[in-house]
Parts: sequence; structure tokens; C-alpha cells
Amino acid sequence: MPNERECREECGELEHRERESVLQQGVGWGVLVALWLGIAASPLLLLVAATMLLGWLSLGDQGLLHYWQPLLLVGGVTGAVAGGWLAERVRLRHGLLAFYARLMNNPELNR
Repeated sequence: MPNERECREECGELEHRERESVLQQGVGWGVLVALWLGIAASPLLLLVAATMLLGWLSLGDQGLLHYWQPLLLVGGVTGAVAGGWLAERVRLRHGLLAFYARLMNNPELNR
């Protein structure tokens, strides 16, 4: 039968394991959030850049200076919706870590 000291040591080990698992879960969630935001950011940035470029081509320099805020808002909202949709699609179909691992396993990146 374990004595009181051994029970305290075991309880201390269990508390340490629980704290460690909470820390590991926090780091895991942080990695998943960073991957989700990275996937969502690519359509956002592309659509904002395309909207500003098309605005400059159609409105000219003066028009772009006058209408840059609505153009940025339209491109940002459209890109955020598209980015959120894409990130959720990847998360549900493949999983964020599996998708990132598949991207990083490209042999051309290892050259």
C-alpha cells in the first residue's frame, strides 16, 4: 500500500501532466488558428490587389485617389468571405495540418 509521500508525488505528477496537456492544447490551437488565417489570407490579399488594380485601370489616377476607400472595402469584404470559405473547406475536407503537410512535402521545395 502506498504511503502518504508516494500519493503526494503521484498527485503532483498528475497535476503536472494536466498543466502540460493544457499548454500543449493551447499551442495546438494556436498553430491551427495560424494555419487557418494563412489559408484565409491568400484570397483576401489577391482580391484586394486585383480590385485596386482594376480600379486604377478603370478610374485612372485621380479616380483611384478619390475612390480608394470603397474599392478597398469591396475587395476586402469579398476576399474575406472567399478566404473564410476556402479555409473552412480545407479544414473540413483535408484538415489544416494534413493540408499544410501535403504542401510542404513537395519535392521541388526541398531543392
